This record gives sequence, structure tokens and C-alpha cells, in this order.
Amino acid sequence: MSELIDKKQKLLLEYIFSNRELFVICFRIMDAVYFDAPLDRVVTFTREYFNEYNGLPTFDIIDAETGILLKDRPTDRDEIPYVKNEFETFCRDKAMALAILESVDLLENHEMSAIQEAIRTAQLVKLDNDIGIDFFDDPRKRIESMDAFVDERSFGIPLLDNMIGKVRRGEMGVFYAVTSGGKSVMMANISYWLSKQKLNGVVITLEMYESLYAKRMDAIFTNSDIRYHKENVDDICDKLASIKDRHGSVTVKRMRAGTTVGDIRAYLHEYNLVNGINPDFVIVDYIGLMGVDGMSSTIGSNKFDTDEQKAIGLQEIGKDLNAYMFSAGQINRDGYDIVAVNPSHCAGGLSVVNTSDWAIAMVATDEDLDNSQVQVKQLKMRNNKKSSKTSTLYMHPQSLRFTDVVSAPLPTGNRKLGRRALEEDPREDADQGKTKAKLSKAAEAREKLKKRRASK
Repeated sequence: MSELIDKKQKLLLEYIFSNRELFVICFRIMDAVYFDAPLDRVVTFTREYFNEYNGLPTFDIIDAETGILLKDRPTDRDEIPYVKNEFETFCRDKAMALAILESVDLLENHEMSAIQEAIRTAQLVKLDNDIGIDFFDDPRKRIESMDAFVDERSFGIPLLDNMIGKVRRGEMGVFYAVTSGGKSVMMANISYWLSKQKLNGVVITLEMYESLYAKRMDAIFTNSDIRYHKENVDDICDKLASIKDRHGSVTVKRMRAGTTVGDIRAYLHEYNLVNGINPDFVIVDYIGLMGVDGMSSTIGSNKFDTDEQKAIGLQEIGKDLNAYMFSAGQINRDGYDIVAVNPSHCAGGLSVVNTSDWAIAMVATDEDLDNSQVQVKQLKMRNNKKSSKTSTLYMHPQSLRFTDVVSAPLPTGNRKLGRRALEEDPREDADQGKTKAKLSKAAEAREKLKKRRASK
């Protein structure tokens, strides 16, 4: 009795096995488990033959080895897109079906992370038509078009732009600081700077409630005094309404400590389903609170290896979504009271620093703390010159905005802030010379006022 053969599966294999170039394109996602018998053994034999002889077997050889006679189908150029699209869809659907079947047993064992990973892997089944750059082929075009697809963005602070060389899609940057050293505030500032460039983003907080995180962002986005957050609710709401159309959206999502890369991927997939787009930037605050897929706990595990897995996973998310990726890390006890911090003082050591595209340490002396400032130092730079020097960033103690020039204080006296207090910081649109002049004049005026009052 002859075996029944699925006509569509057989047709796709005949097209692919008749064209070596098409076979090479499809080879990576071609898996025998996707095909019904007896075609599964045809796929197994053909893959093994290709690996050993670097070529396709003739249809006579396939018939002799598997007992299945296929038809030679030379493909016209117009037929190739059809074959590729149908084969990719077929393989992805089969992979998803297998993942769902596998999830039944995983569900019984409450292995939710493993289910998410199986589904994610199935979703990633797709053809890759790009085999890379031919180094010697048209070097002029290669060199002149190098930056054509690089989307660089400013931090909004010249000092950080000069230090990092701006941020790029698909890359991951990490800020390190001690506990309460400004990590979360820096992440909130990043969301402000990128949102102001009409980029949509997600801030995933593993430590703080969404409302508390949003409270900091209220102050940063509106340049208002966080101490009088509730008292200024009307002004804050008016300001946010006035800038909403000029900014990208920012979603703040609280996820539990121990959240894994698989959990974050699942959430971002849901974000895409709801919004119809992927976020332009993703901030995870912070990497040390993450867990590892497949591990119920990282306690007692090798921290170097687990942190490296987390960092690689976040970096891959950035690449897959073509998003700007940011996270933060902890400076350990050995680095608490020193300014000359290096990667050995970072939780996880070199594992996260080496994986990141750039990493910056934020440290502060007692004097820095008294002056609401931090020292920033390069730990790793992939796209910019490395320097051992430290530079000073100032944090406005009321609005929590970071800047590289001394901040003028917001109006004081009444808790209710006037409209002027909620205006955009003029330094964002002025050059450094004008900014320093304005601040100098303001300081000079305050000093004169003090002297007049003292003389009275």
C-alpha cells in the first residue's frame, strides 16, 4: 500500500530541490519534523547529503535512497517569491503547532517561562535572505552608505553625547550606580529625552510601583518641583496635555523582580498587539533584579554567567525590535566609596559590561551629593574613544532633570507653582554660551538682592 503524500508539501520541496540557490535560502528553517511521512525522510536525507557533499542529490538518488520520486521543477524568477513566502509560512505554522503541543506538558509542570520561550522560538522561524557583505564587492558603495541605516539619537545632554557618541538602534547601554545613586532617575530622564524626539517607548520597572515611577517622570517631563507633586496637579496635567502631541508615547510597566528575558519578550509582543507597533526604545530598570529563563532562582548560581545571559537576552531584544535598549546595574560594596570605579566594581563584573555596547558609571563624593551632582565615567565604549577622565553631571534637585550645566532653582515661596515654573528649560534650545550667560546673570541678580537685604 503506497503512502499518502501531501501535495502542497511535495510541490514546495520539488521547487526547492530543483534550485540550489533557493535551497540554500530555505535550508536554515527546513526541519524534517515539519513534514508529514514519507516526506520527512526525504528532507532528512537531502539535508544530510548537502552537509556531506555540499550539493543537492539528483531526484534519482532521492528516489533510490528514500523510495520517493519527486519531479524536477525549474523555477522562473516570478515563481521564487511565491515559493519562499509559502515555505516560510508553512514552516512557521508547523513550528507554532509543535510549540503548542509541547506546551501542554509544560503547562502541567507549571513551566510558564519555557512555554513563552517555545512560542517565541516558533515566531522567529523566518527566512533570512541577507547572507552578509561581500567585502571586495563595490567598497566605495559600502563605505559611502555605512551610515545610511544608522539611526543615531541625542541624549539631550552634550556631555553624554560626546562621551557615548550618541545612541543607536539595536544597541544596549547600561548606567551603573550605587543604591539610590540615580539609576532610576537617569532611566526616567532617558525616556524624556527620547520621547521628546517623538519616539515611542516602554519603561519596565522591576523595583518601583508604576505610579511612583510616573511621579518622577511628571517632574522631569514638566520641569516641576517633585516635592509639591499633588499641589501642582492642575499645572502638571495642563503641561502634559500641551506637550503630548509633540512627544512620543511612554508606557510604564511594573513587572515583578525575577522577570526573565522571555517574560519581557512576551510583554513586548502584547504591546505590539495592542498598539500595532513595536516600541522605539525599551528601558529595563534594572538588570540585577531580573531572573533567568529556566531557573526558578539565581540564588547560589554563578552571577557572572547569569548576568551575562540577561545582558545578551536584552541586547537580542534590542536587535530583534531594532530598538534603543537601556538598562542599569548596581555598583557593589567595593565601589561604594571610590570615584575611580572600574568594571570589577560592577555587579556581575565584566559579563554585563562586555556584552553592552557602552557602559557608564555614576559615582559621587560627599561634596557631589551636597551639590546635587554626580561624576560620570566611561566603563566601555564601542563606538567612541575611551577615556579615563570623569565628567560632572548635575541633577536638578526639584525637577530631577540631569544636565551638564549648573541648574537654576525653580521659584520658591508658594507651593503652587506659577506658569513660568512649568515652561520648557531654555537651556534645551539654547547653545552653551547663551545658557551660561543667563545662569550667570541670574546668579548675579540673586547676589545683589541678598546684599540689598543684608544692608537693610
